[in-house]
Amino acid sequence: MPPRTVVIVGGGLTGLSAARALEQQRIPYTLIEVQRQPGGSLQTVRQAGFVMDGAGLLSDASLRESPLLADAGLAEALTAAPGGVLFRHGTDTLVAALLARLTGPRLMRMAVSSTGELENGRFALCLENGLLLDARALILALPARYAARLFYGYRSAITEHLLPWQYEIITRFSCGYTGPVTVPADSLPAEVAWLHHLPPGERTPPGGTLLQIALRAAPDEAAARLPEVLRALDLPPPAVTARHVWPEADLIFPPDHMARVAALHALLPPGMVLAGSDYAAPPPRPGVAHLAQRLADGVAAARQVQAFLAAR
Repeated sequence: MPPRTVVIVGGGLTGLSAARALEQQRIPYTLIEVQRQPGGSLQTVRQAGFVMDGAGLLSDASLRESPLLADAGLAEALTAAPGGVLFRHGTDTLVAALLARLTGPRLMRMAVSSTGELENGRFALCLENGLLLDARALILALPARYAARLFYGYRSAITEHLLPWQYEIITRFSCGYTGPVTVPADSLPAEVAWLHHLPPGERTPPGGTLLQIALRAAPDEAAARLPEVLRALDLPPPAVTARHVWPEADLIFPPDHMARVAALHALLPPGMVLAGSDYAAPPPRPGVAHLAQRLADGVAAARQVQAFLAAR
């Protein structure tokens, strides 16, 4: 394979925004994503007139101010919702709009097994299919649990720093109702991590209501407990139910999280950047995605790489 200037590992929102920022500066890049399609946890399901998101249902209102939103042609795509803002036609519209503006090569369904450095000072990436890539700079837009394994035998201090990072197991359910429903404003059952209530609008068929209920349980257990939780909330069985599971969506943020992020960055070699929601401040509210931060982190990673390349 020919040498590359920048390789981005991870095609979630941070990786896509980094690619867009590099493209705007005409810096060649290759994007590697292990899934069949980019977007990470920002997946949308459309069923019976309901538009149901996974991890990215609501975002904080600062998303309206993101320059990348206007660049993607989505300045008018957001609408207000109880507790935040959301995309009228699904959060995957943001992913699709970013992808439409990327022309760099993408390697899909490719898993990176390890990283290292070559004698000529370039970085090396070993893929699980045996392919070896090299690049002048790397952006690793990966959750901590996946990033940890890339440094085995290369920079073990980074692996040791990342291994203790823990995730909470949360299963999200989108529950669609053909009519209005009322949910309690407080006193949620202990197993409910959060509950978002969307009144009739563009995300529902006429007169419908959409709920997102997040349970602190693994998928099978959560599915078995959902009917009991709905009864406890005095809610009838929904007309439509979609289950969303993304194991890396819910990092447990300890009080010293930003200090350990700073320590992590100090361990990275020049020209390598770790970026994404795991390495940012905790979200403003449980269950409300900080999409503006993830977009900004991708742009910041691209700028850091650009400065590194300019100094070489």
